[in-house]
Amino acid sequence: MSLETDTMEGVRRLISEIKSGYERNLKTAVSKNMITVDPEKIPGLTRLMSDTVDQALTNGSDYLLNVLKYHSKK
Repeated sequence: MSLETDTMEGVRRLISEIKSGYERNLKTAVSKNMITVDPEKIPGLTRLMSDTVDQALTNGSDYLLNVLKYHSKK
């Protein structure tokens, strides 16, 4: 695989772990009364965070790929 493909796969895996970690941590914080959130709101909050991360990845991936291409040609 190319540097760009490998890097983007790594980024996707990292993002996936961030998303699942967010949901786990949110549930833990609620169960330990660290924050007050109705449990039925957790899926919506998790979806909002997930969509935000996906948007950031989509918006920033062209820049990241261009940087990788530039530096891999050196």
